[in-house]
Amino acid sequence: STVAVGLAVSLNNSGKKVLLIDADEGLRCLDLMLSVTEKLIFDLSDILNDETLTDSAIYSVSGTDGLYLLPAPTAEGTIDKQKAAERISLFTEIYDYVIVDCSAGYNEELCGSFEPDTDFLLVANTDSVSVRDVYYVGQMLTGHGFKNLNMVINCFQKNEVGKFKVNIDNIIDETYIKLLGIVPFDKSVKEASFKGKPIRYGK
Repeated sequence: STVAVGLAVSLNNSGKKVLLIDADEGLRCLDLMLSVTEKLIFDLSDILNDETLTDSAIYSVSGTDGLYLLPAPTAEGTIDKQKAAERISLFTEIYDYVIVDCSAGYNEELCGSFEPDTDFLLVANTDSVSVRDVYYVGQMLTGHGFKNLNMVINCFQKNEVGKFKVNIDNIIDETYIKLLGIVPFDKSVKEASFKGKPIRYGK
């Protein structure tokens, strides 16, 4: 979620109109990270049941010009994954970028329904469990015919290289996914999440 928010904020900083969608039903958190919780009335499940609620369920993020959030429902199992993918495809015609923050792990029903040219950014930590999860998700997406897969290693700490013998090349080899970048650990990111004010580097 921190990667999704950081990417959305960076794109918005460059003048892009960005819609950030929280698809982690039952465990939504982006509203807290962006300080829009008190505004929330409708969510993703509501617009799938009644498309007239679409504008009411998309919330502008305070202090930004062109950054919006569509929150996930608080109850699990309320999103029709096929309908959600179809609606997300329509949003790509309105916004410069649509970023979907999916739940951690295997979310085949939703991800498998996206458009063939969808760009997937898989986020891994350096621990072996996370790396294996990324491998399995990557295999699932490849099995559905998706080709635009990249990986980001998040919360990277230099001392892990020596202490835990972390090897970036091994992570790439084990996941079979192209490495797009490495996000170093920064305690201010966690602090920003608590405050509900995402970091705007360079601002």
